[in-house]
Amino acid sequence: MNRFVLKPSFGNSLLSKHLLTKTTPKFISLSSKRLFSKSNRKFNQQKESIFSKIGRATTFTANGVIVTLSVGLLGVVSYLLGKELFSPNGDTHIFNRVVNLVEEDAACRRLLECNDVVDPKTGKITKERLKALSAGGLDDTWTRNRQISSMRQQGPDGRERFFLRIQVESARKVGIVFVEAIESDKKFKPDFVLMYLDVPGKKRHYLAKPVNKQINDPREDKNNAKPAFFLGVNWGPKK
Repeated sequence: MNRFVLKPSFGNSLLSKHLLTKTTPKFISLSSKRLFSKSNRKFNQQKESIFSKIGRATTFTANGVIVTLSVGLLGVVSYLLGKELFSPNGDTHIFNRVVNLVEEDAACRRLLECNDVVDPKTGKITKERLKALSAGGLDDTWTRNRQISSMRQQGPDGRERFFLRIQVESARKVGIVFVEAIESDKKFKPDFVLMYLDVPGKKRHYLAKPVNKQINDPREDKNNAKPAFFLGVNWGPKK
């Protein structure tokens, strides 16, 4: 009876082949899964990196726009505030100049019937301070806080003209100061072309008049107006 004797090397080769046939599909499937998971991970990382870059760029752009707008707004506010408060051509500066002139003018103080007290011992005069505000037309408590109203026009000579109406008050009287100023060529401050004080029931007082120009009080013109006659009938106002 013939016996087959397997050599150890042959048995080992069969065993290794059998093991390879058993384990190779598993190795292939595992390696394919690993490769697929790696590719998915890389794709997700790329997507996250793109979205994160877009988000960072958007945030940076928005912050830059906000900072730029804030700086620009701050510059505009600073310019307007400085022009209004510190510029010689500002309404506040012109307003203060006019009020100081009215307070120092003796005729204006008489028209407003200011209560100026003279100390008999020292002879020092204590002057009543005037209240001044922008002339509006409404007489209520809120008018104390209204801003200065003015009008500006460009003259034919290219210089800017300023028009203001200021209400001045003493304890007894209230008056309206009309101001017309023009931009000066020689000074930083505007020159007053026309300035007068109107107190109800009293004659208009001029603090400044145009040079070589006669100005008549319209109230006096109305009182001195000649009656109009037509067909022998007086059509003017009755006195």
